Amino acid sequence: MASLMTLALLATMFSLYRYQMFSIQAQTAQLDTQQGARAVLDLMGRELRQAGADPRCSKSFEGLAAASASLLQVQFDRNGNGAIDAGESVTYQYTIDTGAVTRTVAGAAASVLASGGPGTYFALLYFGGNGSAIVPGGLGGRLTASQRAAVRRVQIRVGLTQKGVDPASPLMLTSTYSTNIDLRNRFMNGNTVCP
Repeated sequence: MASLMTLALLATMFSLYRYQMFSIQAQTAQLDTQQGARAVLDLMGRELRQAGADPRCSKSFEGLAAASASLLQVQFDRNGNGAIDAGESVTYQYTIDTGAVTRTVAGAAASVLASGGPGTYFALLYFGGNGSAIVPGGLGGRLTASQRAAVRRVQIRVGLTQKGVDPASPLMLTSTYSTNIDLRNRFMNGNTVCP
């Protein structure tokens, strides 16, 4: 009788230990997906705010060189020489096949910013000065040149999903974030600042 009670107590303790172990691992994995999603938004936000920066008012490049729901290429004249040099053109792209968000700086290889499992998504939405959505009208779901010129705000949505750590549970870990980025250089490089 005592051995049965001991076995029952050990089984209960083991199950509590297992639950706690997977709970801690799940929290760590969830934190990783949250940090990954936030890192993507932070980096994209910083570079997107620079889009169209043109200290010399040369108007020799577009702030948004390409734009669609899954791709965004921004250009900015960081060093103020009137041209787009290495490191001043950045492309972000989401590939649905791999579930990866990549960042490519002109002249360099693409780097993966974040990736996830099934259910991972990335979406870019574009808005004009009056707050209305700009629906892509170009080939392949891209914004046309005139639509890109009208963009004043970009909304970035990121959802990273990965399998949970408990093999006995089908639950997925998901982190979803979104942010709105105003293209401040579109306002500053208007007729009031640049001739």
